[in-house]
Amino acid sequence: MREFVIDLFCGAGGTSAGVHLAKGNSKVVFCVNHDLKAIESHRLNHPSAKHLTEDIRNPEVLFWLKLRVNALRKLYPGCIITVWASLECTNHSKAKGGLSRDGDSRTLADHLEMYLNAINPDFLKIENVVEFRDWGPLRIKEDTRKSKKGSYCNIVLDPKSKTKSIKYKMVPIKEKKGIDYIKWVDSIKSHGYKFDCKNINAADHGAYTSRNRYFATFAKPKIPIVWPEQTHAKKVNKNLGLFESLKPWKKVKDILNLEDQGKSIFDRKKQLCNNTLNVIHSGIIKAIKENEDCFLYKYYGNGHNYNSINTVCGTIPTKDRFGKIQLIFNQYRTGNTSSLERPIGSVTTNPKQKILTFILNPSHGGHCTTVNRPSPTVIARQDKAPLYLIQVLMEKYGIADIKMRMLEIPELLKIQGFPEGYKLVGTQTDKKKFIGNSVEVTTAKAIFEAHENALEEYFEKLQIAA
Repeated sequence: MREFVIDLFCGAGGTSAGVHLAKGNSKVVFCVNHDLKAIESHRLNHPSAKHLTEDIRNPEVLFWLKLRVNALRKLYPGCIITVWASLECTNHSKAKGGLSRDGDSRTLADHLEMYLNAINPDFLKIENVVEFRDWGPLRIKEDTRKSKKGSYCNIVLDPKSKTKSIKYKMVPIKEKKGIDYIKWVDSIKSHGYKFDCKNINAADHGAYTSRNRYFATFAKPKIPIVWPEQTHAKKVNKNLGLFESLKPWKKVKDILNLEDQGKSIFDRKKQLCNNTLNVIHSGIIKAIKENEDCFLYKYYGNGHNYNSINTVCGTIPTKDRFGKIQLIFNQYRTGNTSSLERPIGSVTTNPKQKILTFILNPSHGGHCTTVNRPSPTVIARQDKAPLYLIQVLMEKYGIADIKMRMLEIPELLKIQGFPEGYKLVGTQTDKKKFIGNSVEVTTAKAIFEAHENALEEYFEKLQIAA
């Protein structure tokens, strides 16, 4: 059994990497992406595939794709043709919050029907954010604040327009959530496909990230649809037979460069904003509680935004949002991290770390000043500023310095499951965007291995029956 995959990929091409890492006979033969740098990156790692730098909605894509598929079916009669579509997810994701949604972007899934009509694939597989199931109509958002003139419609600048034209702010209609999704599923099924879908957490299959995504499979009748079995769990209870064979989630610290501590947060030319300092402050409290001196923090989402390096990393976004915090302790720690009765390592001639001396300025964003300069203006409330709160923690727990850095490209690639030596082109910003947009590789690999095993069994039974 030979299977050929058409990858309408996003980002760095995680699906293609997963297909080629899987133990089976599947091969990616055709790839489409609108971003030239993404295509160049994909070609470096998958040179045997045909690449097109086009929008998947362009009918010209179908012309070349049909030629390719017809040739494969002639050379390999009975081969399996699979279309994988990692559709644009930004305008479905809850990460966009209350920002305006692009209605046209949300309808990309509708354009997949022309691929079914053109090449009649055996499988159509979809990857998207879990909120894709909530796909429904949009409405113009009105400002509900009280005004003498009544309510009014929100407008936003169109970033795609050279004339900076304005357009209405569009948001989902809560009462009609999921209506368009149901219509879309039924429409694809009307082409003669059966359907199944599942939300999969990458960490449950041995990944270094807890990225949770929606996966769907449409298959021709009688051909099996299967999903990979879970191999890892966040909490493993040995007393429960059901979870006895599961392994604990992996530790992201195993693939981080812990030797690179970063730079002191007090030596920066431009001080960190209060929001970042609040995140660091909360993270230090949790790190002390967990008896850790290193943790990851993120610049997105709600909650404490603390990520222990002794578990998997959170979902990597498209921008630089993950950083590593390193707490540098004095020779003797205090508080929860270590007893005063026990030294941290051997006592050396000189202190291991010099205690930083600085004056905190809680006003104007919380700057700090060296003791070799005049003191900043004293304000009334010194106890509410983030830097002051961090200083209190440092004194309480014997923290000499706090160092931070953003995660590097090689670390992000490993977290996302890409193999050693995977190549990307473009700027650092481009590369991080590609990684954040990509399908997690370990998940794709697990999906295709389970898929291929089921197909092998299916065709073996057909041969026996014949």
